[in-house]
Amino acid sequence: MQLSATYFYTKLNEVIAFLTSINPFTDPLGRSGGYANTGGGLARGIEFSAAVAATSKLQLTGAYTYTDARQAVPLVPGVWQTFDSPHHQYSAFATQRFSARITGYFGYVGSSDYIGSLSGGAFLFNGLARAQTGISYRQPLRGYSAMRFYFKADNLFNQTYFEDGFRTPGITFTGGTKFEF
Repeated sequence: MQLSATYFYTKLNEVIAFLTSINPFTDPLGRSGGYANTGGGLARGIEFSAAVAATSKLQLTGAYTYTDARQAVPLVPGVWQTFDSPHHQYSAFATQRFSARITGYFGYVGSSDYIGSLSGGAFLFNGLARAQTGISYRQPLRGYSAMRFYFKADNLFNQTYFEDGFRTPGITFTGGTKFEF
């Protein structure tokens, strides 16, 4: 079993943000929108994680993070919370080794609601709640090299959620090959 806890505190003097309303008369490049340095901010919080070898072939892991992130100068008047930074994030995974070559996993990742920016305004978005699973087969080659074939499915319960204000796809499937050396 492995347990860990971490406290973090970060002070940023400047942060690069995408601004939709820049005064072209005061901007050195004459832009009306784009990336610019802003007034920085603070991020502080705590993280907990645990990993347990339940059996010789089953690994269970979990993590939780609390983050309080605030802007020194609000990008939207009256909104001090940093955009796209939920207060609570959590995950749980089970990884099973079925044989020396076949491994599978099931996981769940979630977060609390968060504030995002769209067209210069602040909007509250639902946090994500996403389950995923996958399986892989590893074919050893010469030495330490191998070919890994995998298949995975994400957002298994077809949850609707948004990242940076954009709707994400429903359930997705991915397959492929990796070369290890």
